[in-house]
Amino acid sequence: MACINVIAKRQIGEHPVVSIPNGKVRGTTQVTVGQKKVYHAFRGIPYAEPPIGERRFKAPVKKSRWVGTLNATEDKCECLQLRHPPGESEDCLYINVYTPRLHDGKIPVMVWIHAGGFSFGNSSYALYGPDYLLEETIVFVSFNYRLGFFGFFSTGDSACPGNFGLKDQIMALKWVQENIIHFGGDPEKVTVAGGSAGAASFSYLQQTELAKGLFRSGIMESGTSLCVWALGKHPEAAMYEVEQALNISTSNSTILIDEMRKIDYRVLQKIESDIATRFTFGGLKGSFVFGPVKEPGVVNQYSEQALSEGRFQRMPMIIGVNSNEGLIETNETVDQFLSKLGHLLPLAPKSLTKNITKLLEADTEIKNYYFGTSPIAEQPESVSKFIGDNIVNRPVRRTVLNQSKFVPVYYYKFSYVGLLGSPQNRSIPGEGVGHGEEIPYLFRTNDTVASSEADILTRARMVKMWTNFVKFGIPTPTKDDLLQNITWLTAPAGSDLFYLDIDTDLSIQRNPFEDAMNFWDRIYEEFGDPPYDTY
Repeated sequence: MACINVIAKRQIGEHPVVSIPNGKVRGTTQVTVGQKKVYHAFRGIPYAEPPIGERRFKAPVKKSRWVGTLNATEDKCECLQLRHPPGESEDCLYINVYTPRLHDGKIPVMVWIHAGGFSFGNSSYALYGPDYLLEETIVFVSFNYRLGFFGFFSTGDSACPGNFGLKDQIMALKWVQENIIHFGGDPEKVTVAGGSAGAASFSYLQQTELAKGLFRSGIMESGTSLCVWALGKHPEAAMYEVEQALNISTSNSTILIDEMRKIDYRVLQKIESDIATRFTFGGLKGSFVFGPVKEPGVVNQYSEQALSEGRFQRMPMIIGVNSNEGLIETNETVDQFLSKLGHLLPLAPKSLTKNITKLLEADTEIKNYYFGTSPIAEQPESVSKFIGDNIVNRPVRRTVLNQSKFVPVYYYKFSYVGLLGSPQNRSIPGEGVGHGEEIPYLFRTNDTVASSEADILTRARMVKMWTNFVKFGIPTPTKDDLLQNITWLTAPAGSDLFYLDIDTDLSIQRNPFEDAMNFWDRIYEEFGDPPYDTY
Protein backbone atom coordinates (compact mmCIF):
# COMPACT_ATOMS: atom_id res chain seq x y z
CA MET A 1 0.00 0.00 0.00
CA ALA A 2 2.89 2.37 0.79
CA CYS A 3 4.33 1.85 -2.71
CA ILE A 4 0.93 2.52 -4.25
CA ASN A 5 0.61 5.77 -2.29
CA VAL A 6 4.06 6.92 -3.44
CA ILE A 7 3.11 6.25 -7.08
CA ALA A 8 -0.19 8.04 -6.59
CA LYS A 9 1.52 11.11 -5.12
CA ARG A 10 3.87 11.24 -8.10
CA GLN A 11 0.96 11.16 -10.52
CA ILE A 12 -1.24 13.71 -8.76
CA GLY A 13 -1.13 16.96 -10.66
CA GLU A 14 -0.08 15.37 -13.93
CA HIS A 15 -2.05 16.40 -17.00
CA PRO A 16 -2.49 13.44 -19.33
CA VAL A 17 -3.23 14.24 -22.97
CA VAL A 18 -5.44 12.01 -25.11
CA SER A 19 -5.93 12.25 -28.87
CA ILE A 20 -9.47 11.75 -30.14
CA PRO A 21 -10.89 12.31 -33.65
CA ASN A 22 -11.79 15.94 -32.80
CA GLY A 23 -8.34 16.82 -31.49
CA LYS A 24 -6.27 16.57 -28.32
CA VAL A 25 -7.69 16.90 -24.80
CA ARG A 26 -5.81 17.55 -21.59
CA GLY A 27 -7.13 16.16 -18.30
CA THR A 28 -6.00 15.75 -14.71
CA THR A 29 -4.76 12.85 -12.61
CA GLN A 30 -6.35 12.35 -9.20
CA VAL A 31 -6.91 9.70 -6.54
CA THR A 32 -10.20 8.35 -5.25
CA VAL A 33 -11.45 9.53 -1.89
CA GLY A 34 -11.72 6.02 -0.44
CA GLN A 35 -9.02 3.59 -1.53
CA LYS A 36 -6.73 6.30 -2.96
CA LYS A 37 -6.67 4.69 -6.38
CA VAL A 38 -5.30 6.72 -9.26
CA TYR A 39 -7.69 7.83 -12.00
CA HIS A 40 -7.72 10.31 -14.87
CA ALA A 41 -10.45 12.91 -15.27
CA PHE A 42 -11.38 14.75 -18.45
CA ARG A 43 -14.12 17.25 -17.65
CA GLY A 44 -15.82 19.57 -20.09
CA ILE A 45 -15.19 18.04 -23.52
CA PRO A 46 -17.62 19.49 -26.09
CA TYR A 47 -19.66 16.74 -27.75
CA ALA A 48 -21.76 19.06 -29.92
CA GLU A 49 -21.63 22.58 -31.29
CA PRO A 50 -23.07 25.20 -28.92
CA PRO A 51 -26.87 25.26 -29.46
CA ILE A 52 -27.00 29.04 -29.81
CA GLY A 53 -28.32 31.44 -32.43
CA GLU A 54 -29.58 29.52 -35.43
CA ARG A 55 -28.91 26.23 -33.60
CA ARG A 56 -31.33 27.10 -30.78
CA PHE A 57 -34.43 24.85 -30.83
CA LYS A 58 -32.74 22.42 -33.22
CA ALA A 59 -31.26 18.94 -32.92
CA PRO A 60 -27.60 19.00 -31.82
CA VAL A 61 -24.83 19.28 -34.40
CA LYS A 62 -21.72 17.14 -34.04
CA LYS A 63 -18.70 19.08 -32.75
CA SER A 64 -16.10 19.98 -35.37
CA ARG A 65 -12.35 19.58 -34.90
CA TRP A 66 -10.38 22.06 -32.84
CA VAL A 67 -6.81 23.27 -33.18
CA GLY A 68 -4.29 22.67 -30.42
CA THR A 69 -4.96 20.93 -27.11
CA LEU A 70 -8.30 21.43 -25.35
CA ASN A 71 -8.17 21.91 -21.58
CA ALA A 72 -10.63 19.43 -20.05
CA THR A 73 -9.65 20.06 -16.45
CA GLU A 74 -12.83 21.41 -14.85
CA ASP A 75 -16.61 21.30 -15.10
CA LYS A 76 -18.11 23.59 -17.72
CA CYS A 77 -21.28 25.69 -17.57
CA GLU A 78 -24.62 24.22 -16.60
CA CYS A 79 -27.44 24.38 -19.13
CA LEU A 80 -30.02 27.15 -18.74
CA GLN A 81 -32.62 26.21 -16.15
CA LEU A 82 -35.30 27.49 -13.80
CA ARG A 83 -32.98 27.66 -10.80
CA HIS A 84 -30.53 29.98 -12.61
CA PRO A 85 -27.26 28.59 -11.20
CA PRO A 86 -24.21 30.88 -11.44
CA GLY A 87 -22.54 30.69 -14.82
CA GLU A 88 -25.40 28.95 -16.61
CA SER A 89 -25.17 29.15 -20.38
CA GLU A 90 -26.72 28.01 -23.63
CA ASP A 91 -23.22 26.79 -24.51
CA CYS A 92 -23.47 23.77 -22.23
CA LEU A 93 -23.20 20.54 -24.24
CA TYR A 94 -20.16 19.03 -22.55
CA ILE A 95 -19.22 15.51 -21.54
CA ASN A 96 -16.99 14.20 -18.73
CA VAL A 97 -14.88 11.03 -18.74
CA TYR A 98 -13.29 9.44 -15.68
CA THR A 99 -11.08 6.41 -16.24
CA PRO A 100 -8.85 4.23 -14.04
CA ARG A 101 -6.56 3.44 -16.98
CA LEU A 102 -5.87 5.10 -20.30
CA HIS A 103 -5.35 3.25 -23.59
CA ASP A 104 -6.73 -0.06 -22.24
CA GLY A 105 -9.73 -0.19 -24.56
CA LYS A 106 -11.44 -3.02 -22.70
CA ILE A 107 -12.87 -1.45 -19.53
CA PRO A 108 -16.70 -1.57 -19.19
CA VAL A 109 -18.37 1.84 -19.27
CA MET A 110 -21.16 3.38 -17.20
CA VAL A 111 -22.84 6.46 -18.70
CA TRP A 112 -24.91 8.50 -16.23
CA ILE A 113 -27.89 10.70 -17.23
CA HIS A 114 -28.52 13.24 -14.49
CA ALA A 115 -31.82 13.88 -12.72
CA GLY A 116 -33.79 17.10 -12.35
CA GLY A 117 -37.31 16.78 -13.73
CA PHE A 118 -36.06 17.77 -17.21
CA SER A 119 -35.91 21.30 -15.79
CA PHE A 120 -32.71 21.54 -13.73
CA GLY A 121 -29.54 19.67 -12.80
CA ASN A 122 -26.06 19.07 -14.19
CA SER A 123 -23.35 16.44 -14.53
CA SER A 124 -20.75 18.05 -12.27
CA TYR A 125 -18.31 16.19 -10.05
CA ALA A 126 -19.88 17.93 -7.05
CA LEU A 127 -23.16 16.09 -7.67
CA TYR A 128 -21.89 12.87 -9.21
CA GLY A 129 -18.34 12.28 -8.06
CA PRO A 130 -17.60 8.72 -9.33
CA ASP A 131 -14.76 7.84 -6.93
CA TYR A 132 -16.36 4.70 -5.48
CA LEU A 133 -17.42 3.42 -8.90
CA LEU A 134 -13.92 3.93 -10.32
CA GLU A 135 -12.46 1.84 -7.49
CA GLU A 136 -14.28 -1.12 -9.05
CA THR A 137 -12.45 -0.52 -12.37
CA ILE A 138 -15.05 0.88 -14.71
CA VAL A 139 -15.00 3.98 -16.90
CA PHE A 140 -17.57 6.59 -15.87
CA VAL A 141 -19.13 9.15 -18.21
CA SER A 142 -21.56 12.00 -17.46
CA PHE A 143 -22.79 14.90 -19.55
CA ASN A 144 -25.08 17.93 -19.68
CA TYR A 145 -28.15 18.11 -21.90
CA ARG A 146 -30.55 20.95 -22.65
CA LEU A 147 -33.30 21.43 -20.08
CA GLY A 148 -36.71 22.98 -19.64
CA PHE A 149 -37.80 25.54 -22.22
CA PHE A 150 -34.58 25.32 -24.25
CA GLY A 151 -34.51 21.54 -24.23
CA PHE A 152 -38.15 20.63 -24.68
CA PHE A 153 -40.24 23.53 -26.05
CA SER A 154 -42.33 22.28 -28.96
CA THR A 155 -44.67 23.73 -31.55
CA GLY A 156 -45.87 20.23 -32.35
CA ASP A 157 -44.60 20.32 -35.92
CA SER A 158 -41.35 20.29 -37.89
CA ALA A 159 -40.60 23.93 -37.06
CA CYS A 160 -39.80 22.96 -33.48
CA PRO A 161 -40.62 19.31 -32.70
CA GLY A 162 -39.02 19.46 -29.24
CA ASN A 163 -37.16 16.67 -27.42
CA PHE A 164 -33.84 18.45 -27.97
CA GLY A 165 -32.65 17.28 -24.55
CA LEU A 166 -33.24 13.65 -25.55
CA LYS A 167 -31.49 14.27 -28.87
CA ASP A 168 -28.54 15.72 -26.94
CA GLN A 169 -28.40 12.49 -24.94
CA ILE A 170 -28.31 10.42 -28.13
CA MET A 171 -25.52 12.62 -29.49
CA ALA A 172 -23.56 12.12 -26.25
CA LEU A 173 -23.98 8.34 -26.49
CA LYS A 174 -22.77 8.42 -30.09
CA TRP A 175 -19.75 10.38 -28.87
CA VAL A 176 -19.08 7.60 -26.37
CA GLN A 177 -19.18 4.99 -29.12
CA GLU A 178 -16.69 6.94 -31.24
CA ASN A 179 -14.32 8.12 -28.53
CA ILE A 180 -14.39 6.04 -25.36
CA ILE A 181 -11.80 3.55 -26.61
CA HIS A 182 -9.22 6.37 -26.44
CA PHE A 183 -9.89 6.65 -22.70
CA GLY A 184 -9.58 2.92 -22.02
CA GLY A 185 -13.29 2.13 -22.34
CA ASP A 186 -14.95 -0.61 -24.35
CA PRO A 187 -17.66 0.79 -26.68
CA GLU A 188 -19.29 -2.64 -26.80
CA LYS A 189 -19.76 -2.71 -23.02
CA VAL A 190 -21.73 0.46 -22.33
CA THR A 191 -24.39 0.56 -19.62
CA VAL A 192 -26.59 3.65 -19.39
CA ALA A 193 -27.87 4.56 -15.92
CA GLY A 194 -29.89 7.41 -14.51
CA GLY A 195 -32.09 8.55 -11.68
CA SER A 196 -35.56 10.10 -11.86
CA ALA A 197 -35.64 12.13 -15.11
CA GLY A 198 -32.39 10.44 -16.09
CA ALA A 199 -34.08 7.06 -15.72
CA ALA A 200 -37.12 8.22 -17.69
CA SER A 201 -34.75 9.52 -20.37
CA PHE A 202 -33.13 6.13 -20.73
CA SER A 203 -36.56 4.53 -20.93
CA TYR A 204 -37.31 6.73 -23.94
CA LEU A 205 -33.91 6.01 -25.50
CA GLN A 206 -34.56 2.30 -25.13
CA GLN A 207 -37.69 2.72 -27.26
CA THR A 208 -36.29 4.74 -30.19
CA GLU A 209 -34.39 3.43 -33.19
CA LEU A 210 -32.24 6.57 -33.03
CA ALA A 211 -30.37 5.09 -30.04
CA LYS A 212 -30.16 1.53 -31.35
CA GLY A 213 -26.82 -0.14 -30.65
CA LEU A 214 -25.52 2.60 -28.35
CA PHE A 215 -25.69 0.54 -25.11
CA ARG A 216 -25.99 -3.07 -23.98
CA SER A 217 -27.76 -2.72 -20.60
CA GLY A 218 -29.54 -0.15 -18.48
CA ILE A 219 -30.19 0.97 -14.90
CA MET A 220 -33.32 2.98 -14.08
CA GLU A 221 -33.58 4.43 -10.57
CA SER A 222 -36.98 5.86 -9.61
CA GLY A 223 -38.16 6.75 -13.08
CA THR A 224 -39.54 5.47 -16.39
CA SER A 225 -41.24 6.83 -19.50
CA LEU A 226 -44.55 5.77 -17.91
CA CYS A 227 -44.24 8.34 -15.09
CA VAL A 228 -46.84 11.08 -15.40
CA TRP A 229 -44.15 13.76 -14.99
CA ALA A 230 -42.02 12.27 -17.79
CA LEU A 231 -44.28 13.53 -20.56
CA GLY A 232 -44.47 17.27 -21.22
CA LYS A 233 -47.71 18.92 -20.22
CA HIS A 234 -49.72 21.49 -22.15
CA PRO A 235 -47.32 22.05 -25.12
CA GLU A 236 -50.07 23.85 -27.05
CA ALA A 237 -50.89 26.06 -24.08
CA ALA A 238 -47.20 26.82 -23.56
CA MET A 239 -46.87 27.83 -27.21
CA TYR A 240 -49.84 30.18 -26.86
CA GLU A 241 -48.31 31.70 -23.71
CA VAL A 242 -45.06 32.35 -25.57
CA GLU A 243 -46.86 34.01 -28.46
CA GLN A 244 -48.74 36.28 -26.05
CA ALA A 245 -45.65 37.17 -24.03
CA LEU A 246 -43.64 38.05 -27.14
CA ASN A 247 -46.59 39.80 -28.77
CA ILE A 248 -46.15 37.68 -31.88
CA SER A 249 -49.40 36.96 -33.65
CA THR A 250 -48.91 34.31 -36.29
CA SER A 251 -50.31 30.95 -37.29
CA ASN A 252 -46.95 30.10 -38.85
CA SER A 253 -44.81 28.23 -36.31
CA THR A 254 -41.69 28.64 -38.47
CA ILE A 255 -41.97 32.42 -38.21
CA LEU A 256 -42.47 32.16 -34.44
CA ILE A 257 -39.37 30.00 -33.94
CA ASP A 258 -37.25 32.17 -36.24
CA GLU A 259 -38.13 35.15 -34.06
CA MET A 260 -37.43 33.20 -30.86
CA ARG A 261 -33.93 32.37 -32.10
CA LYS A 262 -33.14 36.10 -32.25
CA ILE A 263 -34.35 36.94 -28.74
CA ASP A 264 -31.99 37.22 -25.76
CA TYR A 265 -32.15 34.00 -23.76
CA ARG A 266 -32.97 35.91 -20.56
CA VAL A 267 -36.25 37.09 -22.07
CA LEU A 268 -37.18 33.49 -22.86
CA GLN A 269 -36.15 32.41 -19.36
CA LYS A 270 -38.53 34.97 -17.87
CA ILE A 271 -41.35 33.57 -20.01
CA GLU A 272 -40.44 30.03 -18.93
CA SER A 273 -40.53 31.07 -15.28
CA ASP A 274 -43.94 32.69 -15.68
CA ILE A 275 -45.36 29.62 -17.41
CA ALA A 276 -43.89 27.29 -14.79
CA THR A 277 -45.47 29.34 -12.00
CA ARG A 278 -48.91 28.83 -13.51
CA PHE A 279 -48.53 25.17 -14.41
CA THR A 280 -46.34 23.76 -11.60
CA PHE A 281 -47.98 20.87 -9.76
CA GLY A 282 -48.43 21.46 -6.06
CA GLY A 283 -45.18 23.36 -5.56
CA LEU A 284 -42.96 20.51 -6.74
CA LYS A 285 -39.51 21.70 -7.74
CA GLY A 286 -39.19 21.78 -11.51
CA SER A 287 -42.03 22.89 -13.71
CA PHE A 288 -42.94 19.53 -15.27
CA VAL A 289 -44.34 21.67 -18.09
CA PHE A 290 -41.44 21.27 -20.49
CA GLY A 291 -40.37 17.67 -20.96
CA PRO A 292 -40.40 14.98 -23.63
CA VAL A 293 -43.30 15.27 -26.07
CA LYS A 294 -44.73 12.81 -28.53
CA GLU A 295 -42.70 12.87 -31.75
CA PRO A 296 -42.65 10.16 -34.43
CA GLY A 297 -39.43 8.19 -34.26
CA VAL A 298 -38.36 9.77 -30.97
CA VAL A 299 -41.14 9.46 -28.36
CA ASN A 300 -43.85 6.84 -28.85
CA GLN A 301 -47.49 7.81 -29.00
CA TYR A 302 -48.24 5.17 -26.34
CA SER A 303 -45.17 4.17 -24.36
CA GLU A 304 -46.98 1.63 -22.18
CA GLN A 305 -48.19 -0.24 -25.25
CA ALA A 306 -44.70 -0.23 -26.79
CA LEU A 307 -43.18 -1.75 -23.65
CA SER A 308 -45.98 -4.31 -23.31
CA GLU A 309 -45.47 -5.44 -26.91
CA GLY A 310 -41.69 -5.65 -26.61
CA ARG A 311 -40.99 -2.74 -28.94
CA PHE A 312 -37.79 -1.65 -27.22
CA GLN A 313 -34.11 -2.58 -27.25
CA ARG A 314 -34.02 -5.83 -25.32
CA MET A 315 -31.25 -6.08 -22.76
CA PRO A 316 -30.62 -6.80 -19.06
CA MET A 317 -32.05 -4.14 -16.75
CA ILE A 318 -31.85 -2.98 -13.15
CA ILE A 319 -35.05 -1.11 -12.28
CA GLY A 320 -36.14 0.04 -8.86
CA VAL A 321 -37.53 2.54 -6.38
CA ASN A 322 -36.93 3.90 -2.91
CA SER A 323 -39.08 2.88 0.03
CA ASN A 324 -41.00 6.19 0.26
CA GLU A 325 -40.79 8.03 -3.06
CA GLY A 326 -43.40 10.51 -1.89
CA LEU A 327 -40.90 12.16 0.46
CA ILE A 328 -39.94 15.03 -1.80
CA GLU A 329 -38.67 18.59 -1.73
CA THR A 330 -41.11 21.39 -2.53
CA ASN A 331 -40.88 25.15 -2.99
CA GLU A 332 -43.39 25.66 -0.21
CA THR A 333 -43.87 24.93 3.47
CA VAL A 334 -45.42 21.60 4.39
CA ASP A 335 -48.70 23.30 5.35
CA GLN A 336 -48.85 25.25 2.08
CA PHE A 337 -48.14 22.16 0.03
CA LEU A 338 -50.69 19.99 1.83
CA SER A 339 -53.33 22.69 1.62
CA LYS A 340 -52.82 23.04 -2.13
CA LEU A 341 -52.87 19.29 -2.68
CA GLY A 342 -56.15 19.07 -0.83
CA HIS A 343 -57.80 21.18 -3.52
CA LEU A 344 -56.34 19.30 -6.49
CA LEU A 345 -58.96 17.22 -8.23
CA PRO A 346 -59.10 14.75 -9.72
CA LEU A 347 -56.51 12.59 -7.98
CA ALA A 348 -56.96 9.95 -10.68
CA PRO A 349 -54.30 10.07 -13.43
CA LYS A 350 -55.64 11.86 -16.50
CA SER A 351 -54.21 9.16 -18.76
CA LEU A 352 -56.55 6.62 -17.13
CA THR A 353 -59.56 7.53 -19.27
CA LYS A 354 -61.06 10.39 -21.26
CA ASN A 355 -64.49 9.53 -19.88
CA ILE A 356 -65.17 12.23 -17.27
CA THR A 357 -67.77 10.14 -15.42
CA LYS A 358 -65.38 7.21 -15.05
CA LEU A 359 -62.54 9.53 -14.07
CA LEU A 360 -64.59 11.05 -11.24
CA GLU A 361 -65.72 7.62 -10.05
CA ALA A 362 -62.11 6.47 -9.97
CA ASP A 363 -61.16 9.65 -8.16
CA THR A 364 -63.66 8.91 -5.38
CA GLU A 365 -62.23 5.44 -4.85
CA ILE A 366 -58.65 6.74 -4.85
CA LYS A 367 -59.47 9.44 -2.31
CA ASN A 368 -61.22 6.93 -0.04
CA TYR A 369 -58.34 4.45 -0.28
CA TYR A 370 -55.60 6.90 0.63
CA PHE A 371 -57.38 9.50 2.78
CA GLY A 372 -60.75 8.20 3.93
CA THR A 373 -63.04 10.94 5.18
CA SER A 374 -60.41 13.11 6.91
CA PRO A 375 -59.07 16.27 5.22
CA ILE A 376 -56.08 15.56 3.00
CA ALA A 377 -54.13 18.48 4.49
CA GLU A 378 -54.17 16.74 7.90
CA GLN A 379 -52.53 13.54 6.60
CA PRO A 380 -48.92 14.17 5.52
CA GLU A 381 -47.95 10.49 5.71
CA SER A 382 -50.89 9.50 3.52
CA VAL A 383 -49.94 12.27 1.13
CA SER A 384 -46.39 10.94 0.78
CA LYS A 385 -47.75 7.44 0.19
CA PHE A 386 -50.17 8.68 -2.49
CA ILE A 387 -47.49 10.75 -4.23
CA GLY A 388 -44.97 7.91 -4.17
CA ASP A 389 -47.42 5.36 -5.56
CA ASN A 390 -48.74 7.78 -8.16
CA ILE A 391 -45.57 9.31 -9.59
CA VAL A 392 -43.03 6.47 -9.20
CA ASN A 393 -44.09 3.12 -7.71
CA ARG A 394 -46.99 2.34 -10.04
CA PRO A 395 -45.29 3.29 -13.35
CA VAL A 396 -42.03 1.60 -12.36
CA ARG A 397 -43.82 -1.62 -11.43
CA ARG A 398 -45.71 -1.55 -14.73
CA THR A 399 -42.41 -1.13 -16.57
CA VAL A 400 -40.95 -4.10 -14.70
CA LEU A 401 -44.01 -6.23 -15.53
CA ASN A 402 -43.83 -5.29 -19.21
CA GLN A 403 -40.08 -5.63 -19.68
CA SER A 404 -39.70 -8.84 -17.68
CA LYS A 405 -41.77 -10.62 -20.33
CA PHE A 406 -38.85 -10.16 -22.72
CA VAL A 407 -35.62 -9.51 -20.80
CA PRO A 408 -33.99 -10.21 -17.42
CA VAL A 409 -35.05 -7.45 -15.03
CA TYR A 410 -33.44 -7.05 -11.61
CA TYR A 411 -36.04 -5.23 -9.50
CA TYR A 412 -35.08 -3.51 -6.24
CA LYS A 413 -36.37 -1.37 -3.40
CA PHE A 414 -33.86 0.80 -1.56
CA SER A 415 -34.99 0.78 2.08
CA TYR A 416 -31.86 1.66 4.04
CA VAL A 417 -32.33 4.89 6.01
CA GLY A 418 -28.94 6.41 6.74
CA LEU A 419 -27.24 9.76 7.07
CA LEU A 420 -25.85 9.96 3.53
CA GLY A 421 -29.27 10.39 1.96
CA SER A 422 -29.69 13.75 3.75
CA PRO A 423 -33.26 13.06 4.95
CA GLN A 424 -33.12 16.30 6.94
CA ASN A 425 -33.69 18.20 3.66
CA ARG A 426 -37.19 16.84 3.10
CA SER A 427 -40.14 19.19 2.85
CA ILE A 428 -42.70 16.47 3.64
CA PRO A 429 -42.33 14.48 6.87
CA GLY A 430 -42.41 10.70 6.91
CA GLU A 431 -40.50 7.47 7.38
CA GLY A 432 -38.40 5.71 4.77
CA VAL A 433 -36.12 6.68 1.90
CA GLY A 434 -37.29 9.63 -0.16
CA HIS A 435 -37.00 10.38 -3.85
CA GLY A 436 -33.36 10.65 -4.94
CA GLU A 437 -31.95 9.71 -1.54
CA GLU A 438 -30.15 6.62 -2.89
CA ILE A 439 -27.79 8.75 -5.00
CA PRO A 440 -25.18 9.37 -2.25
CA TYR A 441 -24.78 5.59 -1.92
CA LEU A 442 -23.29 5.53 -5.43
CA PHE A 443 -21.48 8.84 -5.68
CA ARG A 444 -19.24 11.13 -3.68
CA THR A 445 -21.68 13.99 -3.18
CA ASN A 446 -21.15 15.76 0.14
CA ASP A 447 -18.11 15.19 2.33
CA THR A 448 -19.57 17.37 5.09
CA VAL A 449 -22.34 14.86 5.87
CA ALA A 450 -21.41 12.41 8.61
CA SER A 451 -21.69 8.72 7.84
CA SER A 452 -21.89 5.59 9.96
CA GLU A 453 -20.32 2.17 9.44
CA ALA A 454 -23.70 0.95 8.20
CA ASP A 455 -23.79 3.81 5.66
CA ILE A 456 -20.36 2.87 4.35
CA LEU A 457 -21.29 -0.81 4.15
CA THR A 458 -24.52 -0.06 2.30
CA ARG A 459 -22.65 2.15 -0.15
CA ALA A 460 -20.04 -0.54 -0.75
CA ARG A 461 -22.77 -3.09 -1.44
CA MET A 462 -24.67 -0.87 -3.84
CA VAL A 463 -21.51 0.15 -5.71
CA LYS A 464 -20.46 -3.49 -5.98
CA MET A 465 -23.80 -4.65 -7.40
CA TRP A 466 -24.10 -1.74 -9.83
CA THR A 467 -20.55 -2.16 -11.14
CA ASN A 468 -20.96 -5.95 -11.35
CA PHE A 469 -23.94 -5.26 -13.59
CA VAL A 470 -21.90 -2.86 -15.73
CA LYS A 471 -19.18 -5.49 -16.12
CA PHE A 472 -21.18 -8.70 -16.45
CA GLY A 473 -24.85 -7.80 -16.99
CA ILE A 474 -25.56 -9.57 -13.67
CA PRO A 475 -25.45 -7.76 -10.29
CA THR A 476 -24.49 -10.86 -8.26
CA PRO A 477 -22.46 -13.07 -10.64
CA THR A 478 -20.78 -15.02 -7.81
CA LYS A 479 -21.17 -15.54 -4.08
CA ASP A 480 -19.68 -12.59 -2.25
CA ASP A 481 -19.35 -12.09 1.51
CA LEU A 482 -19.80 -8.34 1.07
CA LEU A 483 -23.19 -9.05 -0.51
CA GLN A 484 -24.06 -11.64 2.15
CA ASN A 485 -23.69 -14.36 -0.52
CA ILE A 486 -27.08 -13.41 -1.93
CA THR A 487 -28.26 -14.17 -5.45
CA TRP A 488 -30.38 -11.36 -6.87
CA LEU A 489 -33.23 -13.12 -8.68
CA THR A 490 -34.80 -11.66 -11.80
CA ALA A 491 -38.42 -10.54 -11.66
CA PRO A 492 -40.42 -13.38 -13.25
CA ALA A 493 -42.82 -12.75 -16.11
CA GLY A 494 -46.03 -12.44 -14.15
CA SER A 495 -47.73 -10.59 -11.33
CA ASP A 496 -45.61 -12.17 -8.57
CA LEU A 497 -42.45 -10.07 -8.70
CA PHE A 498 -39.21 -10.87 -6.91
CA TYR A 499 -37.17 -7.88 -5.80
CA LEU A 500 -34.02 -7.19 -3.79
CA ASP A 501 -34.67 -5.20 -0.64
CA ILE A 502 -31.57 -3.10 0.05
CA ASP A 503 -31.63 -2.39 3.76
CA THR A 504 -29.25 -3.00 6.66
CA ASP A 505 -29.29 -6.53 5.28
CA LEU A 506 -29.95 -7.65 1.72
CA SER A 507 -32.96 -9.91 1.19
CA ILE A 508 -35.12 -11.25 -1.62
CA GLN A 509 -38.77 -10.27 -1.21
CA ARG A 510 -41.93 -10.40 -3.32
CA ASN A 511 -44.26 -7.69 -4.61
CA PRO A 512 -43.30 -4.32 -3.09
CA PHE A 513 -46.23 -2.12 -1.99
CA GLU A 514 -48.48 -5.10 -2.71
CA ASP A 515 -51.77 -3.81 -1.30
CA ALA A 516 -51.52 -0.43 -3.04
CA MET A 517 -50.44 -1.97 -6.34
CA ASN A 518 -53.35 -4.42 -6.23
CA PHE A 519 -55.64 -1.45 -5.64
CA TRP A 520 -54.27 0.35 -8.71
CA ASP A 521 -54.56 -2.82 -10.81
CA ARG A 522 -58.26 -2.86 -9.99
CA ILE A 523 -58.63 0.86 -10.79
CA TYR A 524 -57.10 0.37 -14.23
CA GLU A 525 -59.12 -2.78 -14.90
CA GLU A 526 -62.40 -1.14 -13.87
CA PHE A 527 -61.99 2.40 -15.17
CA GLY A 528 -59.05 2.41 -17.59
CA ASP A 529 -59.27 2.89 -21.35
CA PRO A 530 -56.01 1.77 -22.99
CA PRO A 531 -53.69 2.45 -24.70
CA TYR A 532 -51.89 4.71 -22.20
CA ASP A 533 -49.18 7.29 -22.81
CA THR A 534 -48.28 7.31 -19.10
CA TYR A 535 -49.41 4.91 -16.37
